[in-house]
Amino acid sequence: MTHPNDAESKLVESRIAELQTELADLERQKAVQGALEKDFRARENFRERISFAAEIYKLQQDQLRLEVEAEFVRKKIRRLQLGYAEDAVHVGCESGTFAL
Repeated sequence: MTHPNDAESKLVESRIAELQTELADLERQKAVQGALEKDFRARENFRERISFAAEIYKLQQDQLRLEVEAEFVRKKIRRLQLGYAEDAVHVGCESGTFAL
């Protein structure tokens, strides 16, 4: 006989594995963006007025966006590990009470 929480535990473990895959993908994307930024910086030549400021700025913004997304995924993983519901739904909003 299986424990009722075994199925829920397997679902949580499965979701954590999915999130860890997503996190690895975000970190890979960020590394690619960083390598591109480094390449643009290496190709700049101010004497010949070759500048990639717009490209570098966009890559920096993308890296920051990816870092924020990765942080959200890390927090989701941590919340699942601590036993919190991932997708809490507000119930009874009309009456002013909320269930998380």
